Amino acid sequence: MSSNKYWVPMVAKAIGLIEAISATDRELTLHEISRGEDISKTSAFRILFTLDKLGYIRRNQASGRYSVGFKMLDTLSKVTPATQLTRIGRPYLEKLRDDLDETVNLAVPWSGEIVYTAILESRHPFRIVATVGSTVPLHSTALGKCFAAFWPDGDAQEIIKRIGLKRFTPYTITNRKKFLQAIKKVQSRGYALDEEETELAASCAAVPTLDEKNRAIGAISVSGPTPRIRAKQSQIIDALKKAAALISEELGHKPQRRPAQWRISNSG
Repeated sequence: MSSNKYWVPMVAKAIGLIEAISATDRELTLHEISRGEDISKTSAFRILFTLDKLGYIRRNQASGRYSVGFKMLDTLSKVTPATQLTRIGRPYLEKLRDDLDETVNLAVPWSGEIVYTAILESRHPFRIVATVGSTVPLHSTALGKCFAAFWPDGDAQEIIKRIGLKRFTPYTITNRKKFLQAIKKVQSRGYALDEEETELAASCAAVPTLDEKNRAIGAISVSGPTPRIRAKQSQIIDALKKAAALISEELGHKPQRRPAQWRISNSG
């Protein structure tokens, strides 16, 4: 392809840098980026400077490291159902945050990872902090398990094979058979848990939001310090199920197709 007369090497290099930075959930140094993409530091810096000014890449002024910019999420939202889902879901997220006083998240799947499209933080001084546009792993997070549980078995297994089951804490599931058993459990009970599998002292519960074809196009979660989440886990799960059911109905999902444990009592 590089021999084509219409090929623009600098554009290809810029896209390569964006892909490299998007492939990790941590900030990268200029040295890491230039070495990984086999490009000089001078060229990499000039491209990154431009992308930073355009908002597609963000340079941390304190550390000098690079991460995905908010403009990237805005662009992503124009080619996925993320915009509609975020618009529909926000009122329900606000109610969840206010009722539970914990951080509430909305996410969508993207290339084997999970991308936050909305985060409403708890008012607690000690809380779990993430940023819109950042990504989290599929296999260790409650959000990721929700998506894996509603994908066809072949898709889930293919993604697991491609991305692996990296260990983040002593509680991370790294065995393929055990992971598939875990997502079967999500299918049967309608929610997923991350009990310090991604980060020690942090836990999360999540429920998928379904469209008219019964596809999990999004998921909502409540996250926080493990003691607080465990103390009100039943309340959190019940609230998430109710909110997810209402969001799903607005997305065209038919209530009668919802698993029995998701049905909301009119008296509740």
